[in-house]
Amino acid sequence: MAAPTRVLFRGGTVLTHNDDDHVVPIESDLLVEGKSIKEISPGIQLPPGSDVKVVDCKNKIVSPGFISTHQHLWQSLCKSLWSEFTILEYLCLGLFDNAHHEPNDIFWAELAGALEGIDAGTTTVMDHAHFHYSPEHSDAAIAALEASGLRAVFCFCPSSRLRKHEPLDVDGDIFCDWIMDKIQVLAQNAPYGDGRIQIGFGLDEFRFDRATTVELFKRIKSFGIKHVTTHYFRSPAGGRPTISF
Repeated sequence: MAAPTRVLFRGGTVLTHNDDDHVVPIESDLLVEGKSIKEISPGIQLPPGSDVKVVDCKNKIVSPGFISTHQHLWQSLCKSLWSEFTILEYLCLGLFDNAHHEPNDIFWAELAGALEGIDAGTTTVMDHAHFHYSPEHSDAAIAALEASGLRAVFCFCPSSRLRKHEPLDVDGDIFCDWIMDKIQVLAQNAPYGDGRIQIGFGLDEFRFDRATTVELFKRIKSFGIKHVTTHYFRSPAGGRPTISF
């Protein structure tokens, strides 16, 4: 027998929002049909024999899913590894752990991070993804997000790639020959996962002059990408005094 397509959350404290986007808690039922909220009101009555799953929410909060505006889901496999690192140690050593991840590792890392978020009530994530050693790594991450059920903006971040640890040898060509073509293909084929997954862009290594950077973002915009994310700070490791475009 197929699972019910309707779910009734009965008698919970529903966190609604008013026109000013302030939270207004109300004691109410909430009816979901398919993938949409059909009704929010006290004492929802359904015809006898209705195909509906009833969830008793007395003394419980019924909330919209939380939104995380910045995560690196692939790093879910690396918890506690860098807790004693300074930021410079992390940038030189911790960040390049992505060099040891095959595409299959990225799939399971992304999936684990996505499911952990859902379990904690986070249903939407901006995923700042900086692990692209091959097109297959990118595809594996998208496949994991599709499988997870999470809503996400997958921000493809080109970044330096490790050649070897000792002595430290880094390939700083963040826009190697396949990167921009891959971003374009991913963006033009979006959305993924029944519309849940959009493609964004990430950039951390602002090592170009203003004209080059402006042209880069014009090209990204031409792909239809609307979401851009970055890390930025001044430090001995780099960073300009200001960024303005």
